[in-house]
Amino acid sequence: MRSLVMTCLLWGGLLLCAIAIKRYWHQSRALLEGIGPGGAIVILAAILLMWLLAVSSWRHVVAACSGEKIPWLVAVRHLTLLLLGKYVPGGVWGFLARLSDSTTYGSLATMTAAGLVEQWIGLAMVSLLGGITLAAAYWKCWALLFGSILFPLIVLSSLRCANWALRYLALYLPARWRQAAGSISELGWGRQLWWAAILTMFQVMVILSVAGEVAAAAFHFEPYTAMAVAGCYGVGIMAGIAAIFMPGGILVRETVFVVLCRDWITPAEAIALAGGLRLTFTAFDLMAGAGGAFLQFWRRQHV
Repeated sequence: MRSLVMTCLLWGGLLLCAIAIKRYWHQSRALLEGIGPGGAIVILAAILLMWLLAVSSWRHVVAACSGEKIPWLVAVRHLTLLLLGKYVPGGVWGFLARLSDSTTYGSLATMTAAGLVEQWIGLAMVSLLGGITLAAAYWKCWALLFGSILFPLIVLSSLRCANWALRYLALYLPARWRQAAGSISELGWGRQLWWAAILTMFQVMVILSVAGEVAAAAFHFEPYTAMAVAGCYGVGIMAGIAAIFMPGGILVRETVFVVLCRDWITPAEAIALAGGLRLTFTAFDLMAGAGGAFLQFWRRQHV
């Protein structure tokens, strides 16, 4: 029964994602056509790199929480469920589907903890990178970006601070969440967590680079303006992640992005870019989902 539900969610999410691509394409076609073949190839390569980094990072997070890595194909399936599940009305189906599919490789509490750790690392990293990119553009100082080398340490330190708080908070949580909080509070500074933080940092860097590339190619912005747009998009992503359990997470992300961009570009350019980036990253979801569905089908046929 669970397998049937997962299959329906996978293909239903894939269909809804394709419908979203069609709708966004009509809205942003002119902007993306201005990027040209060279820019499109760069963006496609970045999308593939983002996919590889996301899969690898999740494997390290699970290994940090459960003590062993999950197979690559399983991690690919988990990413597929996470990405496509958000297109099903409700917003949290991707997380729930991945959690349900993960219990074979760890207890429910352990895999819940892994999901929470992944979200915390992602939220902290995109906040830091978005902020420092915006600051570097504001002060026109590329050297500030070298400070990002400290971000994995800062993110893991923030996770350690959260661990101390969770030890007390766990006393007042329901049993299931208490176990997950306990799993997080037991995490140390292991090699797997370091790798997860570093890979997530590179993934966010690629995302912001794509945002800057789309802005520069579509509107021919100067480098610092494109950098500012990328930083604004990173802060917008942070707001969207923070609002993940609220209706309209994408709307929150794009609203914050457009508001922050007002000091750098016109509102019309910001709105057009928000639509173009929405299409770009929806295409990432579609490609990752289609790739995951194909690998799952291939595995059933050959394993």
